[in-house]
This record gives sequence, structure tokens and C-alpha cells, in this order.
Amino acid sequence: MKHIFLLAILGVAQLCHAQKLHRHEITIGYYGGYFFDETPFRVQNIRPNKRLPTITYSYSLSQQLKLRFLYGVHDFGYLKGDYSEFLTMTNFVFGRTSHNYQLSVSKLLNKNSLCISPEIGLNYRTGFKGKFLYRINHGNWVESFSEYKDYKDFGLTVGISARHPIIRRFFGELTVSYIRYFSSFDKNLLMPGYRIGFRF
Repeated sequence: MKHIFLLAILGVAQLCHAQKLHRHEITIGYYGGYFFDETPFRVQNIRPNKRLPTITYSYSLSQQLKLRFLYGVHDFGYLKGDYSEFLTMTNFVFGRTSHNYQLSVSKLLNKNSLCISPEIGLNYRTGFKGKFLYRINHGNWVESFSEYKDYKDFGLTVGISARHPIIRRFFGELTVSYIRYFSSFDKNLLMPGYRIGFRF
């Protein structure tokens, strides 16, 4: 009888441990962007030793609610031709570079293997939009002229994500977010992406 009782206690303890709420999550993601201004869709450019993928940290307020902080540097270059000619400015049209900070709240709608979570939050970007204007050939050197507009804008974001398990506490997450900035230019951004996370 003692052995049965001991096995029952161990079984309940194991079950409780399996259902433990892991409040912390860290993800690394890769994103794209579309600005609704007749420019093509672009993917986040990660430069070696200079750019990190977009990272997020989430804290579970309850079984269903999560508070999430996102940070990422997004580079979108719009060229007429080959990317190798970017440094020579021969085919450069314009580019966007922004540091994105986002604080959002998400809610878990189901607890199946594929979890769906809508989210809403506040976004802040800082950076610039550069546009090539023209160049003057002075004979032995070429002078290029460009204009820049600074990003220092707040915005509202809504999104949805679909999460799937990978192994143990690792998971993958497909996300789509729409951001509306309070700005006079580049106001609308659609940002789909994929991230891999770990909960602890």
C-alpha cells in the first residue's frame, strides 16, 4: 500500500511539473516589410557583425495573457539593379533603416498544438529614409546628392501569430503585424515574419 501511495504522489508531482507555467520566453525572428506606397515587399537585411535578428522577450501575466517587448533593426533597400552596385550609388533609388521598439499584449485563444494569439500594442521607430537625387561629374570625381527624412514616430500595432511546437521548450511562431505610424510619410507598414523561441 505504501508503494502505491508513493507512486501516486510521484505521478501527481510529475503532472504538476508538466503543467507548470513557464512565464518567460525569448524569440529570435526574421521579418519582412511592405509600406503600401507602390514599393515592393522587402525582407529584413541582417548584415554580418552589425545587425542582429529581431528579438522579443515575453512575460506571461496569466495562462492566457502575455506582455511582450520587441526590438529589431530593419533595413530595406530599393534598387534598380544588382545589389553589388549599391555602394557605387549607380542604381540606388532609396532605402529605409529603422530601429523598432514595440510593447504589446497578446492573448492565447486556444491550447492546441497550433496556438493562435492576437496582439495589440504600441510601436516606436527611430532611423531615417534616404533618397538618391542626382550626381554631378566633376571630371576626376563624382559628387552625389541625397535627401534624408528622420524617423521618430510612435504607432499603433495589431497582429496575430500562430505557434507550433518544435522540441521540448522550443517553438516556432509565424506572425503578421500591421503598424500605423503617426507620421506624415511611411505611415502604414505590414510586417510578416517568423521567429523561433524558447520558454523558461
